[in-house]
Amino acid sequence: APAPAAAAAAKGKGKSAKIKSVPAAAKQALKLAFILAALTGGCIYIRTLRELVFIKVLAVLNTVVAMLFAHNIFSAAKREREKELARQREKDREALRRARSFPGSPGAEGSIIHAGSTFQEEPQNDPPGDDPLGDGKRFTHRWRRGIGEQFRVRQQNYSQTKQKGPSTASLYECVKIDVIRSAYRRDHIASEMQLPDWPIRDTGDENVPAFFIVNIQLPEEAPSMFASAGDGPTTCFAMWLAIKPETVAALKGEAPMIPGLRCFQRWCQNAERSDKWMQRFKAIGVIQNWDDVGTSFGAFSGKVAKLNGKPVLIRRNTKLIRGPGYMEYDANVHNFSIVSRQALWAVQAQLMNISMNLAFLIESRDEDELPEVIVGCAQYCRLDLSRGLDVFNTYKEA
Repeated sequence: APAPAAAAAAKGKGKSAKIKSVPAAAKQALKLAFILAALTGGCIYIRTLRELVFIKVLAVLNTVVAMLFAHNIFSAAKREREKELARQREKDREALRRARSFPGSPGAEGSIIHAGSTFQEEPQNDPPGDDPLGDGKRFTHRWRRGIGEQFRVRQQNYSQTKQKGPSTASLYECVKIDVIRSAYRRDHIASEMQLPDWPIRDTGDENVPAFFIVNIQLPEEAPSMFASAGDGPTTCFAMWLAIKPETVAALKGEAPMIPGLRCFQRWCQNAERSDKWMQRFKAIGVIQNWDDVGTSFGAFSGKVAKLNGKPVLIRRNTKLIRGPGYMEYDANVHNFSIVSRQALWAVQAQLMNISMNLAFLIESRDEDELPEVIVGCAQYCRLDLSRGLDVFNTYKEA
């Protein structure tokens, strides 16, 4: 062949070899991209109904790809966060082991934190009023023992009448409250603390504990619309409830068994192995100075108003842990629904301005369990979560 033709052939051959060096999958993807681009351009130009539908399909596909990409990013970030929290937990456990090894560490089991030492109780000189905030800053970051009769619960024949009325006296008395901050969610918080002094240890029923600890694990970060971290910086709000002598007398047959106590007794027996029983746990929060703070919850004022004074079932993200003489109920707010987390976050932002009565009970469903009764309750005023004890730093300094 003439030299120019040979050169052209060699040049063409070089191009062909270069193209063949590209991976087959990449070439197919490139072709598909060109075809999709051509079809999209043609559809936009023609603008018929069929082509517009195709454009919508392409838009949906693009959205799905974007969502998958975002999911991968969030998943990677969550895995990295879980690794960091695992490292933090190991450091925390090591610091706790060192602290407990010191001679003279308080607590029967070497615990260095006394129950109730992180949140001061207001002296019970007078019965709790309707609005203790009227006394000004004297009640800032304080709590009082609650009165079970202030809460409205289900009465007899509730399935027919839907009638509610005041509860009888609570089964347990709130003797201590703790506000504890940590870099991560802390389960079984009672294992790290010294139990309060309480004369009653034998309740007459091995399933019903002398101490019932309710540990509400509140996130310290604003809730995300895209994903729940499941863990992270947490403030643990722990109520220490001690069984009353009247409750023990009923359990031992020395006093009449009230229906609400029968329901709680069954819950203690079955909740650990039955989700249906576990999901009967309820909380009631009553904001006493609603007229002053009702408009402070932003977009969630309506939802908070609807739930104010109403029982709320905690159906998921909970666990029961037993120890010598106590039972602990942990509720992980990190994994609540996005709406619940946003509403609770709105309330957390206003805790410094409100007075609230908080109670826990078990939902009665059978007639022999009615009327309901409050298990334990407390009243707290101007709660400042930022003043909670930083447990990790306490261990580290010890």
